[in-house]
Amino acid sequence: MRISIVIPVYNRSNLLLRTLDTIWRQTYRPLELILVDNGSTDLTLQICKDYQAKYNSDDFVITVCQELKAGANAARNKGLSLVKSDYVSFYDSDDEMMENRMELIANKIKETNADIIATISTIRRNKGSFIRNKLYSCTVEDQILVGMLSTQDMVVRTTLVKNVGAWDETIFRWQDWELGIRLLLHSQKLVWVKDISLDYINQHEKSITGLSFSNSYDYLIHAIDRATIVIKKSNYVKKISCLALLYYRRLWLAGLLYQEKQFALNQKCLKSAEYEKPASLCLRILFQLLYFYIKCGGRGAWKLVRILVK
Repeated sequence: MRISIVIPVYNRSNLLLRTLDTIWRQTYRPLELILVDNGSTDLTLQICKDYQAKYNSDDFVITVCQELKAGANAARNKGLSLVKSDYVSFYDSDDEMMENRMELIANKIKETNADIIATISTIRRNKGSFIRNKLYSCTVEDQILVGMLSTQDMVVRTTLVKNVGAWDETIFRWQDWELGIRLLLHSQKLVWVKDISLDYINQHEKSITGLSFSNSYDYLIHAIDRATIVIKKSNYVKKISCLALLYYRRLWLAGLLYQEKQFALNQKCLKSAEYEKPASLCLRILFQLLYFYIKCGGRGAWKLVRILVK
């Protein structure tokens, strides 16, 4: 069973080889590696071609292509259009796989025939490393709340990704969070590879995930807006709960903007939440109290929200 790995690349000439080598060293074969250059102006594209010339083989097929439409999602969709296998893993060009990552995932696929295989990762920063807090869940509600499905932490049946509309090319932050919502709305089965971290997510000064919330506000609120549209159009039995959680996510973002002392954006975010208030007065009051807790630096509010919204 071949598994495809799609990586969008843009000006990563100083980091890309480290990522590619961790994929080459995987204990599992066969693999298909699809590298999509997104208009790099450095040596990234040439590095991809050189890697293809050196390592391409029958059990490690490497495809190199270009997507000139800006944005990682456009590049991911270009790669997805070239996938020939039943399962696909999307990966970032500055992260690293544990050597047995794909083997453990392939074993789970063979054992369970699941639509989605979910994993956990280790976040690596200048100040140290920590395993990303994961909620071993398969519900749309928990994806909205904590985003347990992220780009590196899921391998998905190729037809499922295509059937839900692939990556939303209008979204530039929280893309995996929004895609995860759509995947779970249509997935029949998700299983976890538990208790072992399979990836290093490297956060550095050029990491998109390292940007402040205020610097990315327009992108973040757009992702919430798109997710809200998806839920409203769905026939999901817990639609009302999901919309309440999306309202909470707006308040949570507003609280974080307040922490960053971005008071104008804080008010703008609160205003966006006004249009999506849940019908339950009790929930609105409780969420407002949690908002004040978050803006004062409180953490872990999601645990209470998870109990309140079922």
